[in-house]
Amino acid sequence: MHRFGHCARLVPAVHGGSLVGHVTRVAQHRTRVASHTTSSSQSKSPSVPQQVNTALQHRQVKLADIAGNLQTADASQDVVKEVFEEVKCLNKQVQQLAQHMEAIDSKAEAKAAEKALKKERKAAEKALKKERKAAEKAAKALTKEKDPMISTGFTVEPEAEFAAELNHATVGMVGGDTAVNGSEFGSDFMQGGQLASAVPRASTAAAPAAVISVCQGGSCQEEGSEKLLEYIKKTAGAELDVVPCKCLGKCEQAPNLRVRVPDQKPVLHSKVQNSKEVKAILQDTKAQYGNEMMRSFAAAN
Repeated sequence: MHRFGHCARLVPAVHGGSLVGHVTRVAQHRTRVASHTTSSSQSKSPSVPQQVNTALQHRQVKLADIAGNLQTADASQDVVKEVFEEVKCLNKQVQQLAQHMEAIDSKAEAKAAEKALKKERKAAEKALKKERKAAEKAAKALTKEKDPMISTGFTVEPEAEFAAELNHATVGMVGGDTAVNGSEFGSDFMQGGQLASAVPRASTAAAPAAVISVCQGGSCQEEGSEKLLEYIKKTAGAELDVVPCKCLGKCEQAPNLRVRVPDQKPVLHSKVQNSKEVKAILQDTKAQYGNEMMRSFAAAN
């Protein structure tokens, strides 16, 4: 005997027949929905809860079994109640899966939006940096055009240029034809008609020279570093070794130079704009160099 055959009270045949068709259709529809939801969630993300899938499949089988029994047996109210309980549970689990799928979709969309936003931000920062650099260059050129005395790089006054040429020139000694180069005598052979240095080159030939490095980077040359290097070579004197070097940094307004006196820490002079500043730097460097040579001479003797 079928397991529903012992039921005492039966549902009318017409009602039972319509219920069987309804339950069958519900079971088939829920099975398709559950199958589609499960396969979609598995294809999108492997994190769909396994226990929900298992319970859903179990209820699908149970509901299909009940629908099949209703077609071959008399349906009692208990059976109808059991059918609706199963349908209710199935609806709840399908709703849970739908909510889970919606959360997965939202998370994926948020991640994609975040990635796109990050890409746009990076492109905007790059464009802004490029525009800022162009604006700074234009502002710098405009400033120079309005006021030539501001940020014009290195310049040499005419009198300073003449003095540098004179220091390099051959000087005729009074009372004879012997020619003497000014650089043969330490620093600044003639200043105002007087000998500026009492240390002849012969006494410093064996000593290490003080080194003046002039930066020659791209921006440095735009600000007159080549002119600065040439001018210092003409005016430095024999005890100073003048050499070019890579950019020393901060050459936006004028070139830099670095002074290294033996046994002393190097000194960086930034934004050297005119020959007056160079003259002051050279005088200070030569004084330090002379003091070091005097100390070395005293220590050796």
